Amino acid sequence: MYSNYRISIVIPCFNEAEGLGQLLEKVPACVDEVVVDNNSTDGTAGVAKKGGAKVIFERTKGYGRAYHAGLAAASGDIIVMLDGDNSYPIELIGDFAEYLANGSADFVTGDRFSMMTNGVMPKINQMANRITSAFLRKFYSIDLKDSQSGMMGVRMEVLSQILSKNPGMPFSWEIKLNAWLHPSIKCVEMPIPYRHRVGQVKYKRYKDSFDNVICMIRYMAALKAPIEPLKNLTEGGIR
Repeated sequence: MYSNYRISIVIPCFNEAEGLGQLLEKVPACVDEVVVDNNSTDGTAGVAKKGGAKVIFERTKGYGRAYHAGLAAASGDIIVMLDGDNSYPIELIGDFAEYLANGSADFVTGDRFSMMTNGVMPKINQMANRITSAFLRKFYSIDLKDSQSGMMGVRMEVLSQILSKNPGMPFSWEIKLNAWLHPSIKCVEMPIPYRHRVGQVKYKRYKDSFDNVICMIRYMAALKAPIEPLKNLTEGGIR
């Protein structure tokens, strides 16, 4: 509980037993519920349960699919989303919750680049992330430094208005764009530290990059004009 707001964490997991175990050891006291989506073969579910998490099984693979299942099961007033590989600062959830609880923001996302240390992310991944973020900033006239960040927070009451329906990796940047371009949702980007991930990398560089490009083209086509108010977002998404 944070300022009378229930806090839920949603962590999409696929074979993240080692990283998840380390992550759950650092869950702040203000968190009321941890929801982990899981279709793993490495004992992730057992690690999650041992760490006090509620495990939600989604059989169909996909980053967005995992989030759809996990978010549907979350009951908090404030939802914080982050990856299960121990690369994100779960100990800063209280800082995310403060923005959302005091009315400063409806949606908060972490900016890894403002505090990025050398070697923590492969250079080619960092370059691709920076290019994608720069493109989105320019095209949509928004101040979003890290469009691919995997740590985000949202007030439950606005989640349905910005939720991406994408079943894959583009879920991450789509929900941010939906929030930033929504005419009545307040957004904040907060600098966060980023650590070396624990376990096997799940990001498929070429396939996921291609999917990102295709989804961006579809997103732009759906909007027709890049900086028009998103009337269709209030109807639950662009797809």
